[in-house]
Amino acid sequence: MAIGVVLLLMALSGLLMLKWQASLAKIEIVGSTGSWPSSTAVLTQAGVLEATYNYFKIIWPALVLGILIASIVRTFIPANWILTLLGKGKTRQHIVGGLAGTPLMLCSCCVTPIFSSVYASGARLGPSLAVMLASPALNVAALILTFMMFSFEIALARLLASLVAVFLLPVLIGRIFPADTLARAASLEKLACDISKDENITTVKMINLFVKNLGYTILVTVPFIFAGVILSSIVLPMIQSGFGTESIFTIIFIVFLAIMIALPTFFEIPLALALISIGAPGAAAALLFAGPIINLPSLFVLGRESHPKVAVSLAVGIYVIAVITGMIVTLL
Repeated sequence: MAIGVVLLLMALSGLLMLKWQASLAKIEIVGSTGSWPSSTAVLTQAGVLEATYNYFKIIWPALVLGILIASIVRTFIPANWILTLLGKGKTRQHIVGGLAGTPLMLCSCCVTPIFSSVYASGARLGPSLAVMLASPALNVAALILTFMMFSFEIALARLLASLVAVFLLPVLIGRIFPADTLARAASLEKLACDISKDENITTVKMINLFVKNLGYTILVTVPFIFAGVILSSIVLPMIQSGFGTESIFTIIFIVFLAIMIALPTFFEIPLALALISIGAPGAAAALLFAGPIINLPSLFVLGRESHPKVAVSLAVGIYVIAVITGMIVTLL
């Protein structure tokens, strides 16, 4: 157990260093130039296969760390620890889940292995979803950059919508599916991941179990992420066309695309700036919220690890929040 805590702290430290170094560099550039320093052309103007390759080229370090963290949790962290923090499904557990996910700053694809691991370890659905949603939605650096690049109304709308999605929507979904899902029992039976119950555990057994859990995590997440990214690459070029100027139809259209597309961290910002340039601030606000928080890959993994109805319910919830957010910004 002690070695698991050490490994987890090392992996989390590596993740935080990776994310914060890149984030601080981006914030410094935006602060000094007042403009966005990079283009989305590698995803929006490339072919499907090239865009898929470019996407994984951007996210692979964070995805690898997310998979490692998930495998360490499955293997070394006692299930009763996770149950104590996230297992009862009460309001406090949802808050703890949201706060635990916030500093990870992972995109919605890269955080799905961690969701799978936490949920398989016995955490309730609602708190597990809070972890999954908080990482992309409450990314501190992304929120700072949003306040730097957009009007206060748009930035505040993104923040408030994210808070609703992280701390209220999982509570609602957890109540809709109070018995949780069928996949967890099978997952727990396959993994038997709590080594604290084995008093005769050896180093070789620990390594074998970690390798087994690493392979399982890769198997149940990466193929779904890959399939989702390919489909997302087909949809993504449409996001900048919209329907021209601001209208309820533009918002509805943009949100529909936004909940499907897979975006690396911060990529929602230049896409939203493009919508601002054509006079669609409401659609821009909706995209800033809905673009990072979920996508087809994360919904595929969620449906696989829980139930397709859970994934559909989450998508509908995010869709409704995003459309309302865009409409409010339009009326301001």
